[in-house]
Parts: sequence; structure tokens; C-alpha cells
Amino acid sequence: ERQIISQVTIPPTAYTLRSTSTTPEHQKCKSLPPEHIQKAVNALSKFGFCILRRLYPPGIIQPYAKAVLSDLQSAIQVLRKRNIELLEPGLGEREPLSHRELAMREDLRVDLRYGPALHDLLYPQSSENCPIANHPTILEILSQVF
Repeated sequence: ERQIISQVTIPPTAYTLRSTSTTPEHQKCKSLPPEHIQKAVNALSKFGFCILRRLYPPGIIQPYAKAVLSDLQSAIQVLRKRNIELLEPGLGEREPLSHRELAMREDLRVDLRYGPALHDLLYPQSSENCPIANHPTILEILSQVF
């Protein structure tokens, strides 16, 4: 896993780390140099994902992290009502299955997607209100992969 993580992680450059305290949060998102974009394209093509470290400032990412944790807590509660224990595998009466919102990869490892809190952040009424939508670096990476 560590070897794969090192292959898919795109480190920040000095340029991406540079920002002033007076710059509005939505303007602190920087582009990556071409060689880092190519590494991301290669990782996405080979492994299906890449990690773009510090592409966004923490203030923009925090609401998304909170939304994912909220959705995970909700999923855990719903599954417990159905006698499925996500946090203590084997203790529930039933084994977790893959669902549209959540897929169990192995004990204590799940893919969470389409949760209501995250959905509301990712798909607001207007994409102009979504600070991570249409980032030029992400659009460039995706255009090269697809």
C-alpha cells in the first residue's frame, strides 16, 4: 500500500504552497506544473485515483471532511439498526454488503459515496457556490485521462 500511495501522491510545489493571508480562500487554489499533472494522469490511468496534496487550502476542504464523517456516522447508525456492525466486523448478525452509498472493501475499510451531506456540498444549486468545482488542474488531469 505504501508503494502505491507513493506512486499516486502528487506533492505540493513551492508555488502551490505560497499564498498570502490576504488572498481570499477561493483564490488560493493553485495549478500544478506540467510534470505533476502528468504524474497525476499516469496515477489515475493506472490505479484509478491520485492524491493531490495541498491543492486546496484546508479551509476549503474542512467542510467536505466533516460531511464525509457525518455521512459515515449516519451509515453506521442505519446499518446497526439492520444488525450490521461496520466498526466491529463479525459482531453483527449480518455481514455488510455493497450499496450505492457505501461499499465494504475489507474489515474497517469502506468506500463512502453519495452520502447526503457530501452530495449537498458537491452539487449545490449553482456550481459557482461550490469552491472545488471546475478547478483548472483537475479539469486538465481529467481531460488527459478521458
